[in-house]
Amino acid sequence: MTRECCLSTNDMLSSLRLKKVLALLYILLCIYHLCLNDLEFTKTPCLKLFSLSGYILQRILSLELHSNIDMMEHSAYHRYNTYREPLIMVIPFTSGQIERVLHMLSLFERVPPCRPQGRPVRHLPTVLFYYHASLETHFGKWIQQNISQVWNALPISIRDCFSYDILWKSANLTGIRDLYSKWDSEAYSAGTNNMFYGIMRDCSITRKYQYMFYCEPDVSPIRSGWLDKLVELSLLSDQHKVWMIGSVYMGHDFGAVISWALQYTRTAWKHLNGNALYRLGDASFLRYLYYVEKKYYPFSFDMIC
Repeated sequence: MTRECCLSTNDMLSSLRLKKVLALLYILLCIYHLCLNDLEFTKTPCLKLFSLSGYILQRILSLELHSNIDMMEHSAYHRYNTYREPLIMVIPFTSGQIERVLHMLSLFERVPPCRPQGRPVRHLPTVLFYYHASLETHFGKWIQQNISQVWNALPISIRDCFSYDILWKSANLTGIRDLYSKWDSEAYSAGTNNMFYGIMRDCSITRKYQYMFYCEPDVSPIRSGWLDKLVELSLLSDQHKVWMIGSVYMGHDFGAVISWALQYTRTAWKHLNGNALYRLGDASFLRYLYYVEKKYYPFSFDMIC
């Protein structure tokens, strides 16, 4: 059976060579025990040996992950060019952003996503509502019901711009993985990062779609036909295998510019905004994302992508 071109956390862990990892963990425990109990064993070489063993373990895990990513280049749709829809629109939100989601949907009536005629039916994008916690709770089901009511109340001409069924996904974040900044320009926002990197590695998404439009609920459309343009852009981008297409900051919030400069560099305001098109299932892009996630976490993903 051909391996799917996707990368989830479970896939990464299950594919590791557990015998190597367990053996090295056992050695680490033995060395640690020796450091604590053997007074004749000098401390400095002991600690160096313990540190070296930890580094080797980290390298094994990293090499195995990169091996998994390499396998993606020989996946089903790379080998046989299986058809994938060009675009999925992902709307990430937290429990504190429900009103923003509803407001964004109301803007679709004033600024229609697509033209009334001439749209290829085959390229209707899917919309996915991506919740930070669990949608299986009582509150989660209430959220789905309320957003669905607003969606179904939109004119049929608006809903016809998208595929017929809306999708839902839970990030299931808890604890320290579910922290968010109170300021839009704040660097450290673990929840935002975990949601982004999670959806980029989600097999159920990457095997069906070529590009993702990551659209946070504070985004407002300003021109009619914006969804048609995104579909056209994703089709064009796929021809050149473009990883990411977005826009630099074009606002006038000087406080945000100063905040970015203090946290990153003076020119950080020129970064591509996180609300952008992202190529899905690309092995090279996933390898790059893995690198920046590990090296710069928990810096905001849109400052390093």
